[in-house]
Amino acid sequence: LDDFNRKEQRKLRTNRTSEVDEITGDALEKGYAFHHKNQQSLHTDPENSLNPDKGILVNNDTHTKIHRKKIRDEKALESYKKEINSK
Repeated sequence: LDDFNRKEQRKLRTNRTSEVDEITGDALEKGYAFHHKNQQSLHTDPENSLNPDKGILVNNDTHTKIHRKKIRDEKALESYKKEINSK
């Protein structure tokens, strides 16, 4: 099951329709990432982990910052988005 999920999760970025980084609003760059809004859902709800509506598309540098700041849920993600866009 883990191998199946890992393989299917790679497809998530092509299943969302966005041309911009959903945190910064910048154009998506080559190699952009799919980030799950609620990290815990990856472990507690495997079916939701493959739902493209449960994540966002972000550029690699944004994705790295999200993980460095240990943003792990949708509420914290929205706060970070407001913080970024208020600058």
